[in-house]
Amino acid sequence: MGVNNSSSSKIKRIGLIISSLDVTKHELDFIESCSVEPLIDLKLLEIKKTGSKNFDIRKLSWGIINVFERIKFYFSSYSNHLRKYNLEKKVLLKEIVLYKISLSKCGELINHDFDSLISFDYRFDFQEIQKLIRADLIFFYKGLSFLPKNILIGFDEILNSKSSSTFSILKARKEDGNLEVLLEGSFVSSLYFLSNQANIFERRNYYLLQLLNGSMFTNDIPSQPNWLSINSLNNVLREPSLKDQLSYLKKIISSLFSLFHRFIIGKKISWKVFYSNDKWTDLDCNNHESLPNPRNGYLADPFILNHEGRNIVFVERFDFKDGKGKIAAYEIGNFSPKNLGIVIEEDFHLSYPYIFKNDNNIYLIPESSQNKDVRLYECESFPNKWKLKSIILHDVSAADSMILKSKGKWWLLTNLNPSNHSDHCSELFIFSSNDLLNGPWVPHVNNPIFLDPANARNGGIIVDEDIIYRVSQKQGYGVYGQNIQINKILELNDQNYAEEIMSKDHGINIRNTEQSHHLHTNSTYSVYDKWDLT
Repeated sequence: MGVNNSSSSKIKRIGLIISSLDVTKHELDFIESCSVEPLIDLKLLEIKKTGSKNFDIRKLSWGIINVFERIKFYFSSYSNHLRKYNLEKKVLLKEIVLYKISLSKCGELINHDFDSLISFDYRFDFQEIQKLIRADLIFFYKGLSFLPKNILIGFDEILNSKSSSTFSILKARKEDGNLEVLLEGSFVSSLYFLSNQANIFERRNYYLLQLLNGSMFTNDIPSQPNWLSINSLNNVLREPSLKDQLSYLKKIISSLFSLFHRFIIGKKISWKVFYSNDKWTDLDCNNHESLPNPRNGYLADPFILNHEGRNIVFVERFDFKDGKGKIAAYEIGNFSPKNLGIVIEEDFHLSYPYIFKNDNNIYLIPESSQNKDVRLYECESFPNKWKLKSIILHDVSAADSMILKSKGKWWLLTNLNPSNHSDHCSELFIFSSNDLLNGPWVPHVNNPIFLDPANARNGGIIVDEDIIYRVSQKQGYGVYGQNIQINKILELNDQNYAEEIMSKDHGINIRNTEQSHHLHTNSTYSVYDKWDLT
C-alpha cells in the first residue's frame, strides 16, 4: 500500500447507492466525510431494493438470534451502530444532491456521468444498475481466500474461531463488468458477530476514502481467485445456513458462560515480567527470574537499559483499582530486584515504555492512546525524574510506538488506528523526521505498512550490532498476546520497508513464547512478559 503521487486534482463524481433515507451510522459517517472532501462530489441515489417476500426460515431464525446478540451489543462501545439516522434531518447534508428513483428508471441518470458508484449493501442488483448507469461500481465485501457461504461480513471468522477477519474492496468495471480487487486486508476479530462487523465497518470508511481521493494505491494485492465474479457472488446466501446458525449460537452461549464463570470465581488476566541473562538468540522463555507483581495489579511491556553500570527495567505497572497504567522502574542484577517506584504518571493510561539513548540524552516514549497523542519524555535524573519534551503526533489513536535512527534519519514505527478507535493490533504505520524533537514527522508512502493483525502490532525491539529486529505480536481468537514473532528489518527508507520472519534456520531459537507479547534485550539481560489467569 502507498500514496499515489501521480493522482490529479480532478474532482471525482461519486454516486452512493442507498435503499432508504434512514441510514446506518457507518453510511452517515462516510457521507459526512465525503461532504468535506474537496476532491469528491457526492450524490445520493435512493434506489429501492427488490426482494422476495416469501417466508424464509433462515431469515426468521437469524432474526431471533440477532435479538439476543443485540442485547449484549447495546452495552458495548458500538451500541450507536444499531441506530438509524434520517438524512433529511442532517443540516450538514442539505447541499448534497439526492435522487429518488426506481431501478427501472436508473437510465435517466446516465447523463450525470459518474466516475464511480458505491454501495455498502451488496443486496442490490448490481448488474442491472450498471447496465443502466455506465460507471465503475465499488462495493465492500468479505475476504477472498474462499468462496463465501453467506454475505455477512465478519461472520465466518467468528463461526470458525479465526483470530482475524478479512475484508475486500471490489470494483466492477464499467467496460466489461469484471471484478477488480482494490484492497484486501484484515482486522483483529471480536468474539461476537455484531461487534466484529461494527469494527470492520468503522475502519472501512477510512480506506475507501483514501482510495477515492487518490491518496493511497495498493501494490501488493494477491492474485484474484478464479471463482470471483458477480454471478458467483449473486449465488451466496443472504443469511447463514441453519446449521451455521446453530453452531454460532452454541459458540456465543459457550463464550458467555466462560466469561460468567471467570467473573464468579474471580479469575482475571494478569501479566508478569521475567528476565534472563541467557543469550537472546537461544532464549527459553520458561522458569526465569521474575519481577514481583504489585498487590492488586501487574507488570508488563518491559524495556531494559544499561546506564552507568546499572540494568534498569522500565515497565507498565497496571493498577486494577485505578484502572490505568503507570511507568515504573526496577533494577536487576545478581541480587533480588529493586523496586525504584513510579517514574512517570499521568491522568491517563500509560504503558509500553520504549526507551532509547541519543548522544548524552535518554528518551522514553510510552503508549498514551487514551490521550490521543504520541509523546516523548526526556530524562532529567536517571532513572526516576522525567519531563515531557515533545508531542510527536497529535490527535491520533496510536499504541506501542518505537523510534529508530537509521542512515541519519529518525523513524517512528507505531500501531495507529486511523479511525481513532481502540483496536491497535491490525495496522503498522511508519513516520520519519530529520529532527527528533521538533519534527515534522512525515508519513511513509506505503502506509499502512501492514494491514494484518498477524504481524502488525509491535512487541519490542532488538538491536544486535548493526542488525535491527522488530518483535511483533501474534493475536489469538479472543486472546490478546498469544505469541511473539521476530522480524529482521531488511530495508527501511523513504520508499520501502521490508522485513523477514526469523526462525531456527536463521540461528534464532527462542522457545516457549506462548502467552507472551513482548521481548527486549540490552545484550546483558533479556526481558519478556507472559500472561496467566489469576
